[in-house]
Amino acid sequence: MKVSKISLLLRKGYKRISFEEGKSLDVCLESVVVFKLKVGRVLSDKEFEKLREGEGERRFYDLALKFLSYRPRSEREIRNKLKEKGAEEKVIGKIVERLKGMKLVDDEEFCRWFVEQRGRYRPRGVRMIYGELMKKGVDREVLEKLLVDDGGDKEEKMVSDAYDKYKRKKRNVGERDFRNKAYGYLSRLGFRYDLVKSVIEKKEEKE
Repeated sequence: MKVSKISLLLRKGYKRISFEEGKSLDVCLESVVVFKLKVGRVLSDKEFEKLREGEGERRFYDLALKFLSYRPRSEREIRNKLKEKGAEEKVIGKIVERLKGMKLVDDEEFCRWFVEQRGRYRPRGVRMIYGELMKKGVDREVLEKLLVDDGGDKEEKMVSDAYDKYKRKKRNVGERDFRNKAYGYLSRLGFRYDLVKSVIEKKEEKE
């Protein structure tokens, strides 16, 4: 493969390498230096494939970083996103291991973040959150450790916060009517009845 033209791209840090055989690759400046790319340079088939695979992996890695920039992700979410964009399993595996090594993908930390976010913005019972995380591909052992072993205190706080928020919203409702509505509301969020009952009784004692 013989380089026929090298063009600058609007994408910062990248150049387009055109070959006489009609193919082209967008490569980073590091690859330009490493592969000594210049007009007239002839690459063997092995060199071309190494360059192509390396740039493909780099592109998918950049995509994974961008995906992570919006919020933390589970390993399964990363894998599914890369697969959706056309990455091969071998490339996906390399990228995921690289991200794990940098602590950018960690399902335990993702679970802690997810539970905290649910507690703050969308309170849900532990079992309901468990189901959401299962759909995101989090391993069952991780869930058992973080949601079952120490989920009780977190869930009680979520019930308490959800109750306070609901009471502010229904401040004009009569006491008895509010109590019934609160039971129904908290139960629909997936909280256990015994926990809801305990929290409401504690709240009423303080009031």
